[in-house]
Amino acid sequence: AVTHSQKGELFRDEIRVQGEDDGMVIDFTVRPVFDESGSVTFLIPEGRDITDLKERERQLKAERRRFQSLVDVLPHGVYRADPATLETTYANDAFEQIHGFAAREWRDSPDLWEQALHPDDAPTVKEAFQSHRQSREPGQLRYRIQTHDGDVRWIEDTFRWEYDDAGNVTALVGVYTDVTKRKERECALEERGKE
Repeated sequence: AVTHSQKGELFRDEIRVQGEDDGMVIDFTVRPVFDESGSVTFLIPEGRDITDLKERERQLKAERRRFQSLVDVLPHGVYRADPATLETTYANDAFEQIHGFAAREWRDSPDLWEQALHPDDAPTVKEAFQSHRQSREPGQLRYRIQTHDGDVRWIEDTFRWEYDDAGNVTALVGVYTDVTKRKERECALEERGKE
């Protein structure tokens, strides 16, 4: 620390200090002070206890891991999208399995969801999402998508808007369920009823 600072460099590091009972984490800096000629005249050491901050960070990481584990085992797609463009910003594995597109493809082409909408349903679905956004109401839509392989699937999309503390819409979040088999059974029953 002193060597760096004597060269005129700011030194900063997190240092673990072990006490009798518990340890602590110190955000430690050594800042050089220069004279008029640019030479280091003295060093100012400073330490700030960040133990609580580090513990909150650890807890947050653990909570994120638990949440991700839960989302990964769901048989339903879970997604997050930009509220203005409806571009997908997050999709779990089930979402990807329903569509047949890999995670890399979602990242490389955030408007993939819009491209995957069945052409007959796309205008109505996009209009419905915009209407729900304006009313700030959660919703549930049933529509068709085309998978990576060209198959058509029926989706039940249950969603809501996420807000920041100021009340601004920050994201569209939702759960995506493949209801193709249910829809096929409903259509078969309708056909039998017509006979």
